[in-house]
Amino acid sequence: YPNPFEFLKEVDKYPKDTKIIIDNNFYNDGKKIVELDGTVIAKQLHDKGYTKLYLYSWENCSVPEYVTFILKTDRDTMARLDKLL
Repeated sequence: YPNPFEFLKEVDKYPKDTKIIIDNNFYNDGKKIVELDGTVIAKQLHDKGYTKLYLYSWENCSVPEYVTFILKTDRDTMARLDKLL
């Protein structure tokens, strides 16, 4: 999805156990397009009952217990993203 708002409008059509990888910041051509971070979106999804939430970021950050953190520079995890359970 081009931005989180379009995704959130469509999310209810996906099963609650869908793997959802959320970027922590939203940029287009180097400009921040949304003034919220991925943890806010993860909270909204968690409140809706989604259980496989992953936050994807260039820098370490704290995440709630219901989110799995993925550092963008972690090449091993990046190579396995499509196989995460």
